[in-house]
Amino acid sequence: MQVISFQNLDNFIPQSEFEEKVLLFCQDWRNNKQDFEFFTSGSTGTPKPLKIQREQMINSAQQTIDWLGLEKGNNAFLGLYPNYIAGAMVLVRALIAQMNLILVEPQENFFSEFTADLPPIHLASFVPNQWKTLLMCNLELNNYFGQAKGILLGGSDLDEETKAITSSQCRFPVYLTYGMTETVSHIAFQSLSMNLTNYLQTLPNVHISKDSNDCLVVSSPSTFGEKVVTQDLVEIISDSTFRIIGRNNRIINSAGLKINPIELEKEIGFYFKGINVSFFITGLLDEFYGQKVVLIVKGNEFIYWNDLIQYLKGKFDKNCLPKEYILVKKFEITTSGKLDILSTLRANNLN
Repeated sequence: MQVISFQNLDNFIPQSEFEEKVLLFCQDWRNNKQDFEFFTSGSTGTPKPLKIQREQMINSAQQTIDWLGLEKGNNAFLGLYPNYIAGAMVLVRALIAQMNLILVEPQENFFSEFTADLPPIHLASFVPNQWKTLLMCNLELNNYFGQAKGILLGGSDLDEETKAITSSQCRFPVYLTYGMTETVSHIAFQSLSMNLTNYLQTLPNVHISKDSNDCLVVSSPSTFGEKVVTQDLVEIISDSTFRIIGRNNRIINSAGLKINPIELEKEIGFYFKGINVSFFITGLLDEFYGQKVVLIVKGNEFIYWNDLIQYLKGKFDKNCLPKEYILVKKFEITTSGKLDILSTLRANNLN
């Protein structure tokens, strides 16, 4: 761990490759670099390079600073690599709001840095796996985040059990955020603690709509008002609130039925509540179905298959249910911390 004051953000001595990347970004920013290249997350395909302008990043950072009331002298916790948009935007917010930085290496045992000498944290961003790890470590998180103005979770959705634990244990603001590289970080949030909500609320001056495929369309100051068409299927509740109900590019076409795997995953998550099981639903090529609905499970977990199917029969049409389950040794993870479904399937010779 290294704590760096705002004045020294571009002039500290890095002690690891991670800290070198942080230093380089801060130096580029203070040297007025105008364009930055990032890669999309790669969770639904090969990561693609994307050029983001400095002004877009300023607009995005200012939205978050205003929303959370971040101030000069606050402490921002960074445990994400800055070559992806989530980590970079923590740095931009710190540089604009004149905050200090707490740098913690993004590794599996990062929670070991949560010791008595950790300064108060006012802002932090985590991917879901990091947040789950913190919740499972028996740390008294209220001691570390008690002064937080916002703990931001992003990159993918959280399972319902983790949301419930967050709501019951955290006496500080935790938000599940929605955004992507193309929108220059988050444009909406869902409160998971204190004032719990079950929908996403947009930040000010963010405009949402749907296209003909029911996919979310976003425009905001961080996109210069240009519309970004996403692959997320949505239910729009109002001009500023919405729910994600699936991914257009994950829809399974099985025997003529279009099946949303996210709806199945949510119910299976309820079934496995209290049991640490990692899984996802996918469609595999099949001569009869075209795509066969399959449950992929990590590890050697014994699945009470008939009980699970019986449970799901009460929730879904029988033609939408998984036809089998497959155990794999591990799930592939992108460098930004997301489940890489395509690479996991390829690594296990599943088409």
